[in-house]
Amino acid sequence: RNDVNFVGNHIRKIRMGRYLTREDVARAASDLVTSEMLKHIEETPDRCSDVTLFQIRVIAHVLDVSVSELIEP
Repeated sequence: RNDVNFVGNHIRKIRMGRYLTREDVARAASDLVTSEMLKHIEETPDRCSDVTLFQIRVIAHVLDVSVSELIEP
């Protein structure tokens, strides 16, 4: 249970459902969230990803979803 990645999995699922690459999201976020950051968030368990609320808010805005849609298990 310590290796769950709810946030990253939700981001990846929504991003891919919109046919966006990580680079697309980074560009739309004006590089406030880079493609490397996004890769780390998507591939690292939540307890280790060290994602900030600011980053989640930026990603949610780009993906046109609420923050809660990204963080709810």
